[in-house]
Amino acid sequence: MDKLNTLSMGEKLAAGGSLALIIFSFLPWYKISFGGFEELGFEGGSITRHALQSPGAIWGIIAFFTAIALLIAILGPKFANLQLPALGSVTWGQAFLGLGALALVCVILKFVNESSYLSFGFYLGFLAAAAMAAGGYLLFTEEKGSSPFGNSTSP
Repeated sequence: MDKLNTLSMGEKLAAGGSLALIIFSFLPWYKISFGGFEELGFEGGSITRHALQSPGAIWGIIAFFTAIALLIAILGPKFANLQLPALGSVTWGQAFLGLGALALVCVILKFVNESSYLSFGFYLGFLAAAAMAAGGYLLFTEEKGSSPFGNSTSP
């Protein structure tokens, strides 16, 4: 529990959003309900699809694996003694920002691909992806040494 308290706000937001998106990917993102034809003995029902299924499955799959990568990159060094490699001219703050933004863009593209019959899983997934992007932004600004909320010292 002490290791969780050592995480910065950006790490908590990005890792929490990543974990949430992984879980929410298996909830219903689309639901189609239809009535039956009682004369024919068919009572009706519904069909649900989750993030990794059509429509726009590729966007859900990319967002899902992006969430896994972001979660490992943030929690691995803290909990599993994982050393992150040098990325050349790209910093890890930039990578976290890019991964969070990628997940959010993929969820938005999934919405643009098909916006009818949305279910509660989509809305939760969107919020989780937004948390990933916000956490990535906070990690990027933490790395630069600036605060996204302005200077906290008073004149």
